[in-house]
Amino acid sequence: MDSTSDLHAAEPALPTLARKLLLSDEASSSSRQSADDIDSSHPPHPTESWNLYADINAGLQASRGSVFRAGSVIGFSRLRSKSNENTEDDEYLSQLPRALLTAHLIRQAQTLNSPSSITVYIVHPATFNAFSPRRLLASLLNTTKTTTNRQSFTRDAAIACLDRVQLFPVFDLNAASQAIHEISSAVASLPASRESLPPNKAIVLVAGLDTLAEGVVRTSNAARGAAALTTALRTLTHLTRTTSPAAVSVLLVNTSGLGTTTATVNANYASGGSIAMQDEPGSRENGIRSAFGANGASLFPSLLVRILDQGLDTHILVSTKGSGVVVEVIKDRLGEGIGKWCVWESI
Repeated sequence: MDSTSDLHAAEPALPTLARKLLLSDEASSSSRQSADDIDSSHPPHPTESWNLYADINAGLQASRGSVFRAGSVIGFSRLRSKSNENTEDDEYLSQLPRALLTAHLIRQAQTLNSPSSITVYIVHPATFNAFSPRRLLASLLNTTKTTTNRQSFTRDAAIACLDRVQLFPVFDLNAASQAIHEISSAVASLPASRESLPPNKAIVLVAGLDTLAEGVVRTSNAARGAAALTTALRTLTHLTRTTSPAAVSVLLVNTSGLGTTTATVNANYASGGSIAMQDEPGSRENGIRSAFGANGASLFPSLLVRILDQGLDTHILVSTKGSGVVVEVIKDRLGEGIGKWCVWESI
Protein backbone atom coordinates (compact mmCIF):
# COMPACT_ATOMS: atom_id res chain seq x y z
CA MET A 1 0.00 0.00 0.00
CA ASP A 2 1.49 3.38 -0.97
CA SER A 3 1.85 6.41 1.27
CA THR A 4 -1.22 8.09 -0.25
CA SER A 5 -3.40 5.13 0.69
CA ASP A 6 -1.90 5.14 4.20
CA LEU A 7 -2.76 8.81 4.56
CA HIS A 8 -6.36 8.27 3.47
CA ALA A 9 -6.77 5.30 5.80
CA ALA A 10 -5.44 7.29 8.75
CA GLU A 11 -7.73 10.26 8.33
CA PRO A 12 -11.36 10.20 9.55
CA ALA A 13 -14.10 11.18 7.12
CA LEU A 14 -14.91 14.86 7.41
CA PRO A 15 -18.69 15.49 7.39
CA THR A 16 -20.05 18.34 5.31
CA LEU A 17 -23.51 19.87 5.21
CA ALA A 18 -25.00 19.43 1.76
CA ARG A 19 -26.16 23.04 1.59
CA LYS A 20 -22.60 24.35 2.02
CA LEU A 21 -21.46 22.41 -1.02
CA LEU A 22 -24.40 23.42 -3.17
CA LEU A 23 -23.37 26.99 -4.07
CA SER A 24 -19.87 26.03 -5.22
CA ASP A 25 -21.29 23.02 -7.05
CA GLU A 26 -23.86 25.15 -8.88
CA ALA A 27 -21.19 27.63 -9.96
CA SER A 28 -19.40 24.92 -11.93
CA SER A 29 -22.39 23.18 -13.48
CA SER A 30 -25.81 24.09 -14.83
CA SER A 31 -26.75 20.71 -16.23
CA ARG A 32 -30.37 19.77 -15.90
CA GLN A 33 -31.18 16.71 -13.79
CA SER A 34 -33.68 13.99 -14.47
CA ALA A 35 -36.98 13.94 -12.59
CA ASP A 36 -37.69 11.62 -9.65
CA ASP A 37 -41.39 11.27 -10.32
CA ILE A 38 -43.08 10.27 -7.07
CA ASP A 39 -46.83 10.53 -6.98
CA SER A 40 -48.26 9.64 -3.58
CA SER A 41 -51.77 9.92 -5.01
CA HIS A 42 -51.28 6.59 -6.81
CA PRO A 43 -53.06 4.10 -4.52
CA PRO A 44 -52.33 0.38 -4.31
CA HIS A 45 -54.65 -1.62 -6.55
CA PRO A 46 -55.89 -4.86 -5.00
CA THR A 47 -55.55 -6.74 -8.30
CA GLU A 48 -51.97 -5.52 -8.74
CA SER A 49 -50.42 -6.81 -5.53
CA TRP A 50 -47.30 -7.71 -7.50
CA ASN A 51 -46.80 -4.11 -8.60
CA LEU A 52 -43.98 -2.42 -6.67
CA TYR A 53 -44.93 1.03 -7.92
CA ALA A 54 -47.36 1.70 -5.08
CA ASP A 55 -44.67 0.85 -2.50
CA ILE A 56 -42.27 3.25 -4.22
CA ASN A 57 -44.90 5.99 -4.10
CA ALA A 58 -45.52 5.37 -0.39
CA GLY A 59 -41.81 5.67 0.40
CA LEU A 60 -40.34 4.67 3.75
CA GLN A 61 -43.18 3.64 6.02
CA ALA A 62 -43.27 2.38 9.62
CA SER A 63 -45.40 -0.56 8.55
CA ARG A 64 -44.70 -4.26 8.17
CA GLY A 65 -46.75 -4.20 5.00
CA SER A 66 -44.36 -1.83 3.25
CA VAL A 67 -41.49 -3.09 1.12
CA PHE A 68 -39.54 0.06 1.99
CA ARG A 69 -39.89 -0.51 5.71
CA ALA A 70 -38.57 2.20 8.00
CA GLY A 71 -36.25 0.85 10.67
CA SER A 72 -34.66 -1.82 8.46
CA VAL A 73 -31.58 -2.27 6.27
CA ILE A 74 -32.48 -1.98 2.58
CA GLY A 75 -29.97 -2.71 -0.17
CA PHE A 76 -30.08 -1.50 -3.77
CA SER A 77 -28.03 -3.41 -6.34
CA ARG A 78 -27.83 -3.62 -10.11
CA LEU A 79 -27.13 -6.54 -12.38
CA ARG A 80 -23.46 -6.68 -13.33
CA SER A 81 -22.94 -5.60 -16.91
CA LYS A 82 -20.29 -6.77 -19.35
CA SER A 83 -18.62 -3.41 -18.95
CA ASN A 84 -18.71 -1.99 -15.44
CA GLU A 85 -17.15 1.26 -16.66
CA ASN A 86 -20.51 2.74 -17.63
CA THR A 87 -21.12 5.75 -15.37
CA GLU A 88 -24.82 5.67 -16.27
CA ASP A 89 -25.10 2.50 -14.15
CA ASP A 90 -24.50 4.53 -10.99
CA GLU A 91 -27.20 7.01 -11.96
CA TYR A 92 -30.00 4.57 -12.77
CA LEU A 93 -29.15 2.57 -9.64
CA SER A 94 -29.20 5.68 -7.42
CA GLN A 95 -32.42 7.32 -8.59
CA LEU A 96 -34.73 5.19 -6.44
CA PRO A 97 -32.85 5.62 -3.12
CA ARG A 98 -32.45 9.32 -3.93
CA ALA A 99 -36.21 9.57 -4.43
CA LEU A 100 -36.79 7.92 -1.05
CA LEU A 101 -34.38 10.40 0.56
CA THR A 102 -36.01 13.47 -0.94
CA ALA A 103 -39.52 12.27 -0.05
CA HIS A 104 -38.26 11.82 3.53
CA LEU A 105 -36.82 15.35 3.59
CA ILE A 106 -40.03 16.87 2.26
CA ARG A 107 -42.16 15.00 4.78
CA GLN A 108 -39.95 16.10 7.67
CA ALA A 109 -39.88 19.71 6.47
CA GLN A 110 -43.66 19.71 6.75
CA THR A 111 -43.83 18.07 10.18
CA LEU A 112 -40.73 18.94 12.24
CA ASN A 113 -40.09 22.26 13.94
CA SER A 114 -36.28 22.17 14.03
CA PRO A 115 -35.11 22.96 10.49
CA SER A 116 -31.40 22.58 11.26
CA SER A 117 -31.44 19.11 12.82
CA ILE A 118 -29.53 16.48 10.85
CA THR A 119 -31.81 13.62 9.74
CA VAL A 120 -29.99 12.27 6.67
CA TYR A 121 -26.40 10.99 6.75
CA ILE A 122 -24.73 10.01 3.47
CA VAL A 123 -21.42 8.13 3.33
CA HIS A 124 -20.09 7.86 -0.22
CA PRO A 125 -16.85 7.42 -2.15
CA ALA A 126 -15.38 10.83 -2.89
CA THR A 127 -15.75 10.26 -6.64
CA PHE A 128 -19.38 9.08 -6.46
CA ASN A 129 -21.68 11.99 -7.39
CA ALA A 130 -25.17 10.46 -7.43
CA PHE A 131 -25.97 12.08 -4.05
CA SER A 132 -24.29 15.43 -4.61
CA PRO A 133 -26.09 18.54 -3.28
CA ARG A 134 -26.93 19.57 -6.83
CA ARG A 135 -28.65 16.28 -7.60
CA LEU A 136 -30.45 16.21 -4.26
CA LEU A 137 -31.74 19.72 -4.90
CA ALA A 138 -32.92 18.79 -8.39
CA SER A 139 -34.70 15.77 -6.94
CA LEU A 140 -36.41 17.91 -4.27
CA LEU A 141 -37.62 20.44 -6.83
CA ASN A 142 -38.80 17.80 -9.29
CA THR A 143 -40.59 15.82 -6.58
CA THR A 144 -42.56 18.79 -5.28
CA LYS A 145 -43.32 19.91 -8.82
CA THR A 146 -44.76 16.57 -9.95
CA THR A 147 -46.83 15.68 -6.89
CA THR A 148 -50.39 16.90 -6.53
CA ASN A 149 -51.01 16.33 -2.82
CA ARG A 150 -48.06 18.35 -1.53
CA GLN A 151 -47.65 22.07 -1.33
CA SER A 152 -44.94 23.02 -3.82
CA PHE A 153 -41.66 24.14 -2.30
CA THR A 154 -39.88 27.26 -3.34
CA ARG A 155 -36.26 26.90 -4.31
CA ASP A 156 -35.24 28.45 -0.99
CA ALA A 157 -37.36 25.94 0.91
CA ALA A 158 -35.81 23.08 -1.03
CA ILE A 159 -32.31 24.39 -0.29
CA ALA A 160 -33.26 24.64 3.39
CA CYS A 161 -34.01 20.90 3.33
CA LEU A 162 -30.33 20.32 2.59
CA ASP A 163 -29.51 21.65 6.06
CA ARG A 164 -30.75 18.26 7.30
CA VAL A 165 -28.22 16.39 5.15
CA GLN A 166 -24.65 15.64 6.20
CA LEU A 167 -22.21 14.20 3.68
CA PHE A 168 -19.19 12.01 4.47
CA PRO A 169 -16.97 11.64 1.38
CA VAL A 170 -14.47 8.79 1.91
CA PHE A 171 -11.58 7.18 0.06
CA ASP A 172 -11.48 3.70 1.58
CA LEU A 173 -13.34 1.26 3.79
CA ASN A 174 -11.47 2.33 6.91
CA ALA A 175 -12.67 5.92 6.49
CA ALA A 176 -16.20 4.68 5.72
CA SER A 177 -16.20 2.62 8.93
CA GLN A 178 -15.07 5.64 10.94
CA ALA A 179 -17.88 7.70 9.40
CA ILE A 180 -20.44 5.01 10.23
CA HIS A 181 -19.28 4.93 13.87
CA GLU A 182 -19.47 8.74 14.02
CA ILE A 183 -23.02 8.65 12.68
CA SER A 184 -23.98 5.91 15.14
CA SER A 185 -22.70 8.05 18.02
CA ALA A 186 -24.56 11.12 16.70
CA VAL A 187 -27.85 9.24 16.45
CA ALA A 188 -27.39 7.71 19.90
CA SER A 189 -26.81 11.17 21.41
CA LEU A 190 -29.96 12.77 19.99
CA PRO A 191 -31.77 14.85 22.66
CA ALA A 192 -34.81 12.61 22.55
CA SER A 193 -34.55 9.32 24.36
CA ARG A 194 -34.54 6.16 22.29
CA GLU A 195 -38.08 5.39 23.36
CA SER A 196 -39.40 8.76 22.19
CA LEU A 197 -37.73 9.00 18.79
CA PRO A 198 -40.49 9.42 16.19
CA PRO A 199 -40.83 6.85 13.41
CA ASN A 200 -38.53 7.41 10.44
CA LYS A 201 -36.44 9.92 12.36
CA ALA A 202 -33.21 9.45 10.45
CA ILE A 203 -31.83 7.83 7.31
CA VAL A 204 -28.28 6.58 6.96
CA LEU A 205 -27.28 5.97 3.34
CA VAL A 206 -23.98 4.27 2.53
CA ALA A 207 -22.94 4.05 -1.12
CA GLY A 208 -20.22 1.78 -2.46
CA LEU A 209 -19.54 -0.23 0.70
CA ASP A 210 -19.13 -3.35 -1.44
CA THR A 211 -16.67 -1.67 -3.80
CA LEU A 212 -14.65 -0.29 -0.88
CA ALA A 213 -14.45 -3.81 0.58
CA GLU A 214 -13.15 -5.10 -2.76
CA GLY A 215 -10.41 -2.48 -2.46
CA VAL A 216 -9.33 -4.03 0.85
CA VAL A 217 -9.13 -7.44 -0.82
CA ARG A 218 -6.91 -6.09 -3.59
CA THR A 219 -4.53 -4.23 -1.27
CA SER A 220 -4.49 -6.76 1.57
CA ASN A 221 -6.29 -10.11 1.51
CA ALA A 222 -9.72 -11.69 1.27
CA ALA A 223 -10.07 -12.42 4.98
CA ARG A 224 -9.42 -8.82 5.97
CA GLY A 225 -11.87 -7.51 3.37
CA ALA A 226 -14.61 -9.88 4.53
CA ALA A 227 -13.98 -9.05 8.20
CA ALA A 228 -14.06 -5.29 7.61
CA LEU A 229 -17.28 -5.53 5.61
CA THR A 230 -18.91 -7.72 8.29
CA THR A 231 -17.99 -5.22 11.02
CA ALA A 232 -19.44 -2.26 9.09
CA LEU A 233 -22.67 -4.15 8.37
CA ARG A 234 -22.99 -5.19 12.01
CA THR A 235 -22.73 -1.56 13.13
CA LEU A 236 -25.42 -0.48 10.65
CA THR A 237 -27.76 -3.31 11.63
CA HIS A 238 -27.23 -2.53 15.32
CA LEU A 239 -28.22 1.07 14.62
CA THR A 240 -31.63 0.04 13.28
CA ARG A 241 -32.26 -2.47 16.06
CA THR A 242 -31.32 -0.41 19.14
CA THR A 243 -33.29 2.77 18.47
CA SER A 244 -37.04 3.01 18.95
CA PRO A 245 -39.05 1.06 16.36
CA ALA A 246 -38.58 2.40 12.83
CA ALA A 247 -36.61 5.44 14.04
CA VAL A 248 -33.48 4.85 11.93
CA SER A 249 -33.40 3.37 8.43
CA VAL A 250 -30.30 2.26 6.54
CA LEU A 251 -30.05 2.34 2.74
CA LEU A 252 -27.08 0.60 1.11
CA VAL A 253 -26.37 1.46 -2.52
CA ASN A 254 -24.15 -1.33 -3.82
CA THR A 255 -22.07 -0.20 -6.78
CA SER A 256 -20.12 -3.29 -7.85
CA GLY A 257 -23.12 -5.14 -9.27
CA LEU A 258 -24.60 -8.63 -8.85
CA GLY A 259 -24.31 -11.54 -11.25
CA THR A 260 -21.74 -13.85 -12.73
CA THR A 261 -19.91 -11.66 -15.23
CA THR A 262 -16.82 -11.83 -13.05
CA ALA A 263 -13.93 -13.01 -15.23
CA THR A 264 -12.11 -9.70 -14.97
CA VAL A 265 -12.92 -9.45 -11.27
CA ASN A 266 -11.32 -12.86 -10.68
CA ALA A 267 -8.17 -11.68 -12.40
CA ASN A 268 -8.03 -8.54 -10.29
CA TYR A 269 -8.37 -10.47 -7.05
CA ALA A 270 -5.47 -12.78 -7.91
CA SER A 271 -2.82 -10.20 -7.10
CA GLY A 272 -4.29 -9.24 -3.72
CA GLY A 273 -5.21 -12.60 -2.30
CA SER A 274 -7.82 -14.86 -3.81
CA ILE A 275 -11.31 -14.61 -2.43
CA ALA A 276 -13.76 -17.48 -2.70
CA MET A 277 -15.26 -16.54 -6.04
CA GLN A 278 -16.67 -19.98 -6.80
CA ASP A 279 -19.73 -21.23 -5.00
CA GLU A 280 -19.45 -24.31 -2.82
CA PRO A 281 -21.64 -27.27 -3.82
CA GLY A 282 -25.27 -26.48 -3.16
CA SER A 283 -24.69 -22.82 -2.28
CA ARG A 284 -26.19 -21.67 -5.57
CA GLU A 285 -29.50 -23.00 -4.39
CA ASN A 286 -30.01 -20.18 -1.91
CA GLY A 287 -33.49 -19.34 -3.14
CA ILE A 288 -32.57 -15.82 -4.31
CA ARG A 289 -33.01 -15.33 -8.04
CA SER A 290 -33.98 -12.60 -10.44
CA ALA A 291 -36.96 -13.11 -12.71
CA PHE A 292 -35.19 -10.91 -15.24
CA GLY A 293 -31.69 -12.40 -14.95
CA ALA A 294 -30.01 -14.68 -17.45
CA ASN A 295 -30.95 -18.36 -17.16
CA GLY A 296 -31.30 -18.26 -13.37
CA ALA A 297 -27.56 -17.68 -12.86
CA SER A 298 -26.30 -17.05 -9.34
CA LEU A 299 -26.53 -13.42 -8.22
CA PHE A 300 -23.89 -13.91 -5.50
CA PRO A 301 -20.76 -15.38 -7.09
CA SER A 302 -18.34 -14.15 -4.40
CA LEU A 303 -17.94 -14.23 -0.65
CA LEU A 304 -18.18 -10.45 -0.33
CA VAL A 305 -21.55 -10.13 -2.04
CA ARG A 306 -22.93 -13.03 0.00
CA ILE A 307 -21.80 -11.31 3.21
CA LEU A 308 -23.37 -8.10 1.99
CA ASP A 309 -26.70 -9.76 1.24
CA GLN A 310 -26.75 -11.44 4.65
CA GLY A 311 -26.70 -7.99 6.26
CA LEU A 312 -29.82 -6.83 4.40
CA ASP A 313 -33.44 -7.10 5.48
CA THR A 314 -34.68 -6.18 2.00
CA HIS A 315 -32.76 -6.40 -1.27
CA ILE A 316 -33.86 -4.44 -4.34
CA LEU A 317 -32.42 -5.31 -7.74
CA VAL A 318 -32.38 -2.73 -10.54
CA SER A 319 -31.82 -3.83 -14.14
CA THR A 320 -32.27 -2.44 -17.62
CA LYS A 321 -34.44 -4.21 -20.14
CA GLY A 322 -34.42 -2.52 -23.50
CA SER A 323 -35.19 1.14 -22.83
CA GLY A 324 -36.87 0.45 -19.47
CA VAL A 325 -35.58 0.12 -15.92
CA VAL A 326 -36.98 -2.77 -13.89
CA VAL A 327 -37.07 -2.59 -10.09
CA GLU A 328 -37.49 -5.99 -8.42
CA VAL A 329 -37.61 -7.27 -4.83
CA ILE A 330 -35.34 -10.33 -4.61
CA LYS A 331 -35.34 -10.57 -0.80
CA ASP A 332 -37.72 -9.44 1.93
CA ARG A 333 -36.78 -10.97 5.27
CA LEU A 334 -39.40 -9.09 7.31
CA GLY A 335 -42.41 -9.05 4.98
CA GLU A 336 -44.03 -10.54 1.90
CA GLY A 337 -42.66 -8.25 -0.79
CA ILE A 338 -40.43 -10.79 -2.54
CA GLY A 339 -41.26 -11.03 -6.23
CA LYS A 340 -42.84 -7.58 -6.48
CA TRP A 341 -41.56 -5.57 -9.41
CA CYS A 342 -42.33 -2.68 -11.72
CA VAL A 343 -40.94 -0.60 -14.54
CA TRP A 344 -40.23 2.68 -12.86
CA GLU A 345 -41.20 5.19 -15.51
CA SER A 346 -39.52 8.18 -13.87
CA ILE A 347 -36.03 6.81 -14.53
